[in-house]
Amino acid sequence: MMDDTNYKQQQGAALGKALCQAKRTRVSAFTLLELLVVIAIMSIIVSTSLPALQGLGRTGKNTGAARQVLEDLRYARQVALRNRSDVYMV
Repeated sequence: MMDDTNYKQQQGAALGKALCQAKRTRVSAFTLLELLVVIAIMSIIVSTSLPALQGLGRTGKNTGAARQVLEDLRYARQVALRNRSDVYMV
């Protein structure tokens, strides 16, 4: 009977040790395939959004140019009213 109890304890200890080792060897990480898929998806998103982002920069420049033209027109109007003459913008 004593041998049977000792045997069960040894088996239980071995099973517990195996479970601990299994838990230790299992590390949460990304596989190479998962990383490559994410990089591919990100490159597709970036390549499709770059033209739209470049257009935003041009829109900002156009808005700045439009504001400058409006300021020039206002200034020309003020000069024309002050001098009571025609003002031409070239």
